[in-house]
Amino acid sequence: MKILSIDPANMETGFVFMEGDKIIDNGKFENQDFFKWIFKHKSEIDLTVIEMPLIMGNSMHIRNTILFTGQLIQFLRVLKINYYSGMCRSTVTHAIIPKRIVIADPELSNIKSNDVKIKVVMKRIHGHQLNLKSNDEIQALALFHAYIIKKEEGKLDYDRYYNNFKFPVPIKKQRKGGKGNKRNIRTK
Repeated sequence: MKILSIDPANMETGFVFMEGDKIIDNGKFENQDFFKWIFKHKSEIDLTVIEMPLIMGNSMHIRNTILFTGQLIQFLRVLKINYYSGMCRSTVTHAIIPKRIVIADPELSNIKSNDVKIKVVMKRIHGHQLNLKSNDEIQALALFHAYIIKKEEGKLDYDRYYNNFKFPVPIKKQRKGGKGNKRNIRTK
């Protein structure tokens, strides 16, 4: 089974294309160029695993990442490519590096950053064949392993987050003043 693992972001997207435990392709593309890559390889992809962004604020970066992730999911639906989108970064971290392992491992317990811990664990798993250039690619690889771990544990929730994604609609606001007529609404 060939699995495409994606770590979307607001400008560039990191991905790892796996068959079993072997990395077939990996890279980091501008978001619009990534659609072209998917279209070119659509017949080879059996499943796509997408990391979902956590909504922790209202910054432009988060909004653009969420919008791109929704566009990506709609694109996969149009191409009829199966996808799973139920894991955020913290879920990936806890699946790859459970706390009991961090406590028992002196190398990991001294590292503060979760991204660095994930990089160390991925190098242990893949050894010398790990030649990923960016943190986004490493995160996509970790997402692949987290998906496999959760699948083996039977803890995948197929209805999480954006499986029924709808594009945002402009919010309608009530006009202040007037005679209390709530039908006086406009969009900005």
